[in-house]
Amino acid sequence: MWCKIASEFYTIYQFPLCLGAIDGKHIRIRKPNKSGSKYFNYKGYFSIVLLAVTDANGQFVLVDVGFCGGNSDGGVFNRSTFKKRLYNDLLAIPKKGRIPGTEIELPFVFVADDAFPLGEHITKPFAQRQLTDTKSILITDCLEQGTVSNVHLGDWLDAQMWRILHRQIDEQPINVTNIVKAITVLHNFVIMNEPHRLTVTITDEEQQQPVVHDAINSGRNGPTKDALQTREMLMNYFNSPNGSLPWQNSKCFINSND
Repeated sequence: MWCKIASEFYTIYQFPLCLGAIDGKHIRIRKPNKSGSKYFNYKGYFSIVLLAVTDANGQFVLVDVGFCGGNSDGGVFNRSTFKKRLYNDLLAIPKKGRIPGTEIELPFVFVADDAFPLGEHITKPFAQRQLTDTKSILITDCLEQGTVSNVHLGDWLDAQMWRILHRQIDEQPINVTNIVKAITVLHNFVIMNEPHRLTVTITDEEQQQPVVHDAINSGRNGPTKDALQTREMLMNYFNSPNGSLPWQNSKCFINSND
């Protein structure tokens, strides 16, 4: 399965050794009785959180749902089954692969945004303070992969097909969790059989707001040397004749205000 996902990411997005895009989404709910601020999120409403990994076609590969929206200390990611299985080598992912057209061997990675911690098998854009024109090329490519997750994990929730998610769901968290799980299964069914039925509208607001708000500041004590080296080597690849694409320089950006 993982090798097939990586092959599709390379074919569709020219991103090598990618096992999926990680993202999250707050699902608005009614405040549960006697819950205090447990479910109250930083956006100002009560929610549970869906954390998921999507493949290059937008199908869900891994789903972890039901976290309290008020989670911040430690972050949703650090409480997730996905993290536990990833860090304990229980996902049966291939360890390393060779970038096509090169002799470079690197770990297979999941692509995430800046809200997630850099790790052996998780790569993300450089922080704004670290940016140069060369490093921002990696920003462009990472964000291209992140768009897969944003469209199918954020914006697809607003698709007309899933109208129950357009509003607050007046059910207990366990029931909302089961509703969301069912929708992820139906979403995959539609992607496989009738992808034209999922019409979404991409919004800048959705793409710019990480759902795992504080995960970057939690968990392990910073990225390992190997994780930093993997990202650096990916950056070098995206700036090499083998890895660069005609459009990437025009899409490269640096926000000097952040």
